[in-house]
Amino acid sequence: MDVRRALPSIRIPTLVIHRVGDLCEKVEGGRYLASNIPGAKLVEAPGDDHLAWIGPQDEVLDPVEAFLTDLQSVPIPDRVLATGEVLVSSTVKDLVAGSGIRFEDRGVHGLKEAPGEWRFLAVEAEPSTS
Repeated sequence: MDVRRALPSIRIPTLVIHRVGDLCEKVEGGRYLASNIPGAKLVEAPGDDHLAWIGPQDEVLDPVEAFLTDLQSVPIPDRVLATGEVLVSSTVKDLVAGSGIRFEDRGVHGLKEAPGEWRFLAVEAEPSTS
């Protein structure tokens, strides 16, 4: 799975540890991750093992311990994920009948992942009370 486009949207403390001589993945991959995740910290550990639990452990565990210790002193800001629209199937509408949630029809569509046709509805936002 190609996650390169999603990396800049990561907004949590991130530690990337990559062994310099990794025989499975080149260290440039770890460098790319760290340079594309805002505020990420990169540790290039010695060794050529790919799996963290094989080979020298201190070079992997010590940076993890330091990273986690530093996190205890850094407040994590509250964040809210917002979306412009939430789509549901007609099944969801049937399941929440009587709840007062309103929906707007978005038509019938096919999905690659599920055969057949599906009716989609947009969940209507509640009117602002302020």
